Amino acid sequence: MVGGPAGFSLFHCLPKRAALLLMLLIPALASLGQESSVLMSEEGSVTLRWESDASLFRIRIRRDGQVFLDKEHGSNEIRLNLAPGIYEYKISTLNSFAKEDSSTAWLPLRVRSSRIPHFRLVSHLDIAEGEGGKTLVVESTKFREDTSLHLIKSDKRIGAEWQRDGNRYLVRLPDSLEAGRWNLEARDISGKTFTVPKVLTVHSAEALSIHSLSAAELPSGEIFPIEIVGEGFDKGMSLSFERAGEALSPVSTEVFSNGRALIYLDLTGAAPGDYALIAGNPNGTQARFEGALRVEPAKESGEAEVAEIKPRVEFHAGYSPMILLFNSSEQLPVYLAVDIALLLQSGWEAPFLRGLGAEVRIFGGISGLGFNENAQLIFGLDASIYYRPVLGGPVAPVFLVGAGLVQSNYAAVARGINVISVLRTGIGMDIVRNRWVTRIGVGTNISFDENTFLIYSLMLRQGLRY
Repeated sequence: MVGGPAGFSLFHCLPKRAALLLMLLIPALASLGQESSVLMSEEGSVTLRWESDASLFRIRIRRDGQVFLDKEHGSNEIRLNLAPGIYEYKISTLNSFAKEDSSTAWLPLRVRSSRIPHFRLVSHLDIAEGEGGKTLVVESTKFREDTSLHLIKSDKRIGAEWQRDGNRYLVRLPDSLEAGRWNLEARDISGKTFTVPKVLTVHSAEALSIHSLSAAELPSGEIFPIEIVGEGFDKGMSLSFERAGEALSPVSTEVFSNGRALIYLDLTGAAPGDYALIAGNPNGTQARFEGALRVEPAKESGEAEVAEIKPRVEFHAGYSPMILLFNSSEQLPVYLAVDIALLLQSGWEAPFLRGLGAEVRIFGGISGLGFNENAQLIFGLDASIYYRPVLGGPVAPVFLVGAGLVQSNYAAVARGINVISVLRTGIGMDIVRNRWVTRIGVGTNISFDENTFLIYSLMLRQGLRY
C-alpha cells in the first residue's frame, strides 16, 4: 500500500545479459535516505524494478541536474538504455487522477560496465602451516576498488585483503590457513570471476621425522649421494651430520617431496665415527636421527675395499634382445624382448660360497621379422644359479647356468615345437653404485629337445639391491 505512513520497496534487476547487484528497501517517505544504487550493464540495457501496491507511477531520471526521462508508467519495472555513468532517479506513485500521491527523494544511481577481472600471478608462494604475515603479488589492469579476492580450497572460501601498488596488487594472506594448495579468485561487482589455480601451497606443520638413509656406512675422502626418507620435509629443510666436536653439512640438498630428499655429502677429511643426522624446517620443527651414518677411516694406498658380505635380494628389469638360430638358411626372427628377474645373493662367509646366488627370470618379446613376415612372439621363464665374486670396487663379473622353458610361435610353425626346453648359460658384469645395480652381458639358451638349436640374447638391465 502506497501513501500515508506506508511505503514501497524498490530493487533493481537486470535483464538476461546482466546481473542483479543490489536490492534497496525504501521505507516511508519521512525516513527515506540517500542510498546509492549500482547497476551493471554489458550492453547498456538495465531494468529498474520496485515493489508497490500502486498501479500507476511516474519515473524521472536525470544526469548532471538535467532531467532526460519523465514518464508515467503502468507497471513496477521499466527497462532503460543507459550508458555507464552517474545518474539520479525518482519514483512517484500516482492516484486515479494522475496526481502524485507519494514519492522518493532523488536517489543516486551508478551504471557501470561489467568486466572479467583478469590478473597474473607474479610468483607462487610456499609457506608453512601457521606462518602468517605473508603477501602474494599479482598484476592486473582489470581490478577496481570494489573487486574482491578470495582464497579457495575445495569447499573453503576465505576473503583476502589487497592493496594497490601501480599495476601490482599486494594480497595479504590470513594469519592461519590449513595445509594444502589454494586457488585465488577475483570477483568483479558484476559477478564475473577469474581464478588462477595453485597460487599458494601451505605445508603441514606435522612432526618432522627421519626414517632411513640409503647409505649407513661410508669411507671418508669422497663426495657421496645419500637418499633420505622420512616425513614432514619442507623445501627449505636444513640437514647436518654431527658428532662430538664435528659437524658435516651437505654440499647440496634437494627435497623432492614431503618424505624424500637427496643430498651430496663431502666426506673429505671427515673424522671416522658415528654421526647423528639433524634436520630442521623453517617453521622451527626439528628431528634427530641417532647413528644415521658411520664414517669409516680412509683406505690406505693399495688397500683393496672389500664389499660388505651379507645376504642380499635384488630386483632387475631391462632389455633382452634375442635371436633363434637353426641350422638352415631360412630367415630368422630377431626379438625385441624385455625381462624381469629376482635375485638372491647367499652372503655366506666361506670364500667361494659367498659369491653364489640364485636367479628367477621371466621374459617376453615381439618381432616383425620371421616366418611369413608376420609378427612373432616369444615368452619364457628360467631359473639359474650364478657366481659373482665379492671384490673390491664397483665392478664384478657374473657367471650363470640354469634351465628353463621357451614358447615361440615361430618355432611352433617352422619346427613343430610348441614348448622349447633349454639349458641357459651366460656371462656378464655387474656395476654397483650404492643400491643400484647395472648388468651387461650375453646369454645362450641351448635346446635339448629333439631339434637342437641355439637362442642368443643380450643382458641389458638395471635394478635395486636390498
